[in-house]
Amino acid sequence: MIERVALSDTELAKGAATMSVKRFEDIQIPLDCAENSIVKALQTGKPQSTVDWKYLFVPALTAKEARLNQAGGAIAYSAVYPLPGVGDGAALIFSYYQYPDKIGDDQARFMECYSKIVAERLAQCKGSLL
Repeated sequence: MIERVALSDTELAKGAATMSVKRFEDIQIPLDCAENSIVKALQTGKPQSTVDWKYLFVPALTAKEARLNQAGGAIAYSAVYPLPGVGDGAALIFSYYQYPDKIGDDQARFMECYSKIVAERLAQCKGSLL
C-alpha cells in the first residue's frame, strides 16, 4: 500500500485536506492500481503528471471526491516524482495552481533535482527514519 506520510504546511494543502472526505493519513493506494499516477511513477521510475486528481487518489476516493480535494487546494496540475532507492518506494507530489503549459523548464529541473536530493538523503537515513 502507498501511505501518505507528509503534507506541505501551506494554505492550499490545508484547503485540500479540509475538503477531503478522508483524513490525509487514511488515504491508502494499493500498489497494483495501474491507473494511479503515484503507482505508475513508482513502477516506471519516471515522473507522472495530471491535471485531474482522480488519478492521484484512485481507488481510495471517487473521481468526484478527488476533484473536490483538488478544488479545495486550488490545484490545476500535479507532478509525481519517484524517489528511487528509498525503502519499498516513495514519491514526492508537486502541485501547482497553474496548468502544465505555464510550468517552465526551470521548474521542471527544480522538481527533478529536488527529488534526487530528497531520495539521496532519505536513502542515507533509512535506518533511522523509515
